[in-house]
Amino acid sequence: MRPPLRYESLPIHDARLIAATLDIDAHGFELHKVPTVFTEFYEDALVRRNYYPEVATFLKHALRVTEVLVFDHNTRSAIRAARGDPA
Repeated sequence: MRPPLRYESLPIHDARLIAATLDIDAHGFELHKVPTVFTEFYEDALVRRNYYPEVATFLKHALRVTEVLVFDHNTRSAIRAARGDPA
């Protein structure tokens, strides 16, 4: 039998304030502000065709790797959620 789930309160901080000090090898993630001209984030086909390659190019450079596979994304919208639209 599994033990009951425990819930703990943890503080959440704005990591943007320390973005320059974060390192993927030391912290498991980094934050980058990367400009884009892409605006059609609610059009899944356009995201896959146009934005995925842009993200892959950035990641190749930032992570110093030769290959990146972008395979999924989530689109969040408070307006759609309030309407009850599927995610």
